[in-house]
This record gives sequence, C-alpha cells and structure tokens, in this order.
Amino acid sequence: MTSYLITGGLGSLGSALITQLYKNNNNRITVLDNLSAHSDLSLIPQHVRDSERFTLVIGDTKNEQLVLHTLKGKSVDIIIDCASRASNAIGQSPVAGARNAMQGLTHVLDAVR
Repeated sequence: MTSYLITGGLGSLGSALITQLYKNNNNRITVLDNLSAHSDLSLIPQHVRDSERFTLVIGDTKNEQLVLHTLKGKSVDIIIDCASRASNAIGQSPVAGARNAMQGLTHVLDAVR
C-alpha cells in the first residue's frame, strides 16, 4: 500500500489529485489542510471522505507540533505539497509569502526524516 501525505488537499488542485489517487485501492491518503477560504471539503467525493483509506487533519503546516503528531508512527511514502497562501497575499509581499510557504514545508520534511 502506498501512503500519501497531501498538504493543502482541500483546494482545487489537492482535491482533484486526491480523487485520482483514491481510484487506486492500494493508496492511503492523509490530508493536512488549514481550512482557509480556498479550502472546500465538498470537492472531495463523499465516498472518499468516508473511507478508512482517507484521513483529514485540520491544521496548518506552520504548526510544527501538529505536523509531528500527524506523522508520528506513520510511514509516508510520498508527500505532495499543495498548500499555499492566497495569491493576492503573496503578490502584496512575495518574500513573506515564500518564507511562509517554506516554513510549513520545512516542518513536514523535518517530521518525516
């Protein structure tokens, strides 16, 4: 069984990816999403959300303790980072936006080391 961690999985890109990955019965999917204004749980089909192969964790990748707790004891084969801040916020402050995104990704990568 292949185990995926998808950050930002409730956005348009992440939810489309999850729907496709779920079609393979050998995939287990954990989603970490902060439920921002761009998150939409209804983009994930109900049968996927109800499956034992799907786990939703609500929170932000910038929360290092949450990331560690989410991954504790789990074997993750593939990490897909779909998390991002709203593009207008990044446009207003590109450096802060990049720093923000890298902080969350760094926590995820540190947790799976």
